[in-house]
Amino acid sequence: MTSASISAMAAMTTPGREEEVRWVVIAVVGWAEAEVIRSKLDAAGIPCILQREAAGVAFGITIGALGEVRVLVPEPLAEQAIALLNDTADTAGQGGPDDEDVGDWDDYEVEGGRKATPDAPAGA
Repeated sequence: MTSASISAMAAMTTPGREEEVRWVVIAVVGWAEAEVIRSKLDAAGIPCILQREAAGVAFGITIGALGEVRVLVPEPLAEQAIALLNDTADTAGQGGPDDEDVGDWDDYEVEGGRKATPDAPAGA
């Protein structure tokens, strides 16, 4: 993304203002994590830009320096965005619906009352 397009996006986030808003990098992560971060920021009403090296996109590289994604937010919202992401990280693993054990072997019964286990799947 060029600096001109970033400036254009900055102008969109500050309606009615002539001043430019600086965009700052709040995270450098892989593509999948960047999409999760974008989703969380969008849900909170914080605009963001995912910026990636063009060569990585062209060659399908998803690891290393060419696979990195920079997450940018407007500078005035950077602290709020970081706090949101840190709060989400701090509450992970505290019994929310995403923390349930999916496929808990103790609760899985197969036909005929025989329980499947990781070592002896159904039908073994």
